[in-house]
Amino acid sequence: MQFSYKLNEYYNSCLLIRYCSKPATLGGEEEDEEDQQQKKQLTLSDHQDCYALLVRICDLSIKVVESRTPADSMEWRRKRLSTRLLAHFINAVNDEFARSDFFRSALHEKVTLSLLHNCALEDPVLHGVALKTLYQLVMRYRNLLKSKVVIFILGLLLPIVNSKNTSYEQKATILTFFEHTLRDPQLLMDWFTNFDCVQGMPNLCEQLVSGLSKMSKMSHVSSWVNAKQDALLRLQCIRALGTFVRSLEGIAKEFPMGGGITPRSQERELDSREYQEMKSVAAENEKGETGAHSKNNFNSGSLSECGVEQLLRGKKAFDAVVDKFNSGDHAAAIAMALNVHLLSSAAPEAVARFLLQKELDPVGVGEYLGKDNEERKAILRAFIGLNDFSGLPIDDAMRLFLGKFKLPGEAQVVDRAMELFAREYCAQNPSSFSGPGPAFILAFSIMLLNTDAHSSHVTDKMTLEQFVRNNSGIDDGKDLPRSLLEGFISVLQRGRLYLRLVGRCHRMG
Repeated sequence: MQFSYKLNEYYNSCLLIRYCSKPATLGGEEEDEEDQQQKKQLTLSDHQDCYALLVRICDLSIKVVESRTPADSMEWRRKRLSTRLLAHFINAVNDEFARSDFFRSALHEKVTLSLLHNCALEDPVLHGVALKTLYQLVMRYRNLLKSKVVIFILGLLLPIVNSKNTSYEQKATILTFFEHTLRDPQLLMDWFTNFDCVQGMPNLCEQLVSGLSKMSKMSHVSSWVNAKQDALLRLQCIRALGTFVRSLEGIAKEFPMGGGITPRSQERELDSREYQEMKSVAAENEKGETGAHSKNNFNSGSLSECGVEQLLRGKKAFDAVVDKFNSGDHAAAIAMALNVHLLSSAAPEAVARFLLQKELDPVGVGEYLGKDNEERKAILRAFIGLNDFSGLPIDDAMRLFLGKFKLPGEAQVVDRAMELFAREYCAQNPSSFSGPGPAFILAFSIMLLNTDAHSSHVTDKMTLEQFVRNNSGIDDGKDLPRSLLEGFISVLQRGRLYLRLVGRCHRMG
């Protein structure tokens, strides 16, 4: 009786999905302003109902069931039922709800979490239905998934197939998913242009093909897979690779005849401005609005005009510069960036902007900026100037600045960096202090207070009175407001100030 009730609940939910996914309409061909407002309110109400239902379904689908629980227990049946209901929901969603913030929020916060959870389970129904749902999302809402598709493919699905501790059925289902996804040339083009050709993104297509190629040659035999199943898995990998090649053939047919690789004599690496423009083209495709059957705006025509060949070449040049920089050869990396036109000039501001790239090792950035010569000081000054400190309390400004790199722990380097920081902070906040001197002293005191409050090596913690006394008269002979200093103590006692320092700032006596 209880399971029968759950089935009735399932079918009632299906009816609610269909009702809520339809646009709200009112009778009559012409609508006045009041009718339009009522229609808008009804649509919003429907979307809220849909969102609440979708969240509830996802919550049920990710409930953990003990491995010892029998497969036909109510817990497992409820989990399978909710996973099927989620698949039905995604299939029933219309364009209007798909464009709403409700759907976007649920997709990123709940749906992907449910699929990540269930795709990894051994239960054939759960991972099978979850992969079908993921396929629907990839085909219809790829713009909304953005980089999450990388997490699914490179972080979850490929490792499962590559593992010796997963069943034949689960591996085969995932390989079938790959084969079906790679049938769409437009999807393949979207992945290539939005990941493999974009700075800072993983090479999704390259790693997927390399993984399939590797798995087509390796043995999958284990306690979970016998020799016959191993041969079938290898064959599936080869089929998926064949599908990939056929999709490439379809893409190639869309390009004009006589194309191909640009002659080396005509080849020129992109400068930073052109490269950024090309990156923005790819980024726009991720940010664009999407409907139920949306495709990326990137097509073969726009790619041939944009120069996908140069875009890919630019990314490879950037990766080479990053590898050189992160290996510790900082000066050579900057010279290489200039040579391949990733840097438009050697001006301090241009180099400082380049150092903000998140792919660069923050320790290396700190070491590069910490060198004691006029060129590096100018770059450090420009690096600090790229921050917007206006209107920020000094501790928040320090978080913003010191969160971008790891400052070497040498006293001279810290002193120089904080002195330049204090000057820039006072320039952007002229009414905060009487000059850079008080800001420098207070910033250094905050760093020491942070180390004092959170270091396990310091047993005798600084008190409020000691902190106030250490900063008495620093503002041109005047004391800073006690409430301001109390605020710093309160904030730092609740949580650590995020200072990326290599080494430790030792407490001053």
